[in-house]
Amino acid sequence: MTDGPSDDRDRRAVETIIGVALPRAWPRGAWPAGTRVRVVHDRAWHGPWLQEFSGTVSAMAAPVPIRNPRAEAGELEYWVEFDQPQRDADGDGPYRKALIWARYLVADEDRTRPRRLPTA
Repeated sequence: MTDGPSDDRDRRAVETIIGVALPRAWPRGAWPAGTRVRVVHDRAWHGPWLQEFSGTVSAMAAPVPIRNPRAEAGELEYWVEFDQPQRDADGDGPYRKALIWARYLVADEDRTRPRRLPTA
């Protein structure tokens, strides 16, 4: 999947804010850009978004391993473009795209199978 104009603008904006280039090399085993996903609530609390909703893995940047002690080994985070703007669990937003941990994503093709976390 190629980048769209929105991905290009978003990438430039995020890179300007963080001061470094976003990764472009897609890790082996990661869901490809264009994968339809459902953003789901955490099993332990009603978040991190107000509701569950659909979106698409964005080509804006490649998924990367999460560097956080709460992340599972090799867990990736993905840029996801939402079908409709969404508010987070605190009511902030609405957002049209966000960086989301894999544990909160279920690929549409996987809805009837047990959840799996794509890893690096």
